[in-house]
Amino acid sequence: MVISDHCEVRWQTPCLKKPGLERKSVCFQKLRSIDRDQFVQDLRDSSLMNHQDFCDVSALSDCYDNTLHSLLNQYAPVKKLIITVRPAAPLYPDNIKQEKAERRKLERR
Repeated sequence: MVISDHCEVRWQTPCLKKPGLERKSVCFQKLRSIDRDQFVQDLRDSSLMNHQDFCDVSALSDCYDNTLHSLLNQYAPVKKLIITVRPAAPLYPDNIKQEKAERRKLERR
């Protein structure tokens, strides 16, 4: 029988999970994809162009808002996208950037 000075060491560590990245919901409209000629034609045909029918500025303003809102939703519907927000991590820190600049400077000499 051999007597050893080694002992068994046991420990338990909790298994930590990496925290998930933050997700963010973004709404947008593709305004550049609007057919401008058709949009202008529909705007001309709308009730907004019959401004004689409105007796006060408030009604005209409401018609303006509603007409443009509905036409924009028709031609460029609101789309919802869920994006992952990633932290800004530079490829290398500023001190490495400075050291590389110094090295290039010395190489040029």
